[in-house]
Amino acid sequence: DISILKFQGNKRPFKQGLPFYNKEVFDGREVFTAGYPALGENPIWQFGTGNVTNSYVDGKDFLDTENTFVYQHSAQVDSGNSGGPLLIKENNQFYVIGINTWKAINRESTNYSVPIKYAVELINSKKQNSKTKNSKEQQIEKIKKMINEYEEELTCIEESKQRNKKKFEGIESLTKKKANKKKQKLMKERN
Repeated sequence: DISILKFQGNKRPFKQGLPFYNKEVFDGREVFTAGYPALGENPIWQFGTGNVTNSYVDGKDFLDTENTFVYQHSAQVDSGNSGGPLLIKENNQFYVIGINTWKAINRESTNYSVPIKYAVELINSKKQNSKTKNSKEQQIEKIKKMINEYEEELTCIEESKQRNKKKFEGIESLTKKKANKKKQKLMKERN
């Protein structure tokens, strides 16, 4: 439930987003959830608070990748909160530490968030892939341009050959005519 946004001319419609937290998170740390969960037909603003109850839950049960972990926390998460931020507050500033993703159904206040570092890695890989894709697209365009130039050059060469062929045929024809005239002249002289 996340997306990467690119704004035309790099002009953001907002002054600043929430910064990502790049320090280690420990058990017992106060955390917050924010969002508009689907409570009936009219989602309403919700701001929950709780604590990190396990800062290192093995992610292999949740994710399709090895060497990952998720945060377990007790801040309120309802249906529709997935994709929303898990926040901490430090020096009167909120920081995103994770993305709320799962809620344990048979347990009270047991919710899970993917650490923001994985989202950052994903974003960076998408940016890199985009650059590579753009680079590949540019290379393809360059190759297409070279092929077009080569085809134009071949067309010019072919046209030149046709013109030269006509010239050669004309010269050959004149040469044959002259040779025939000389031959006829020699034959007349012999007679």
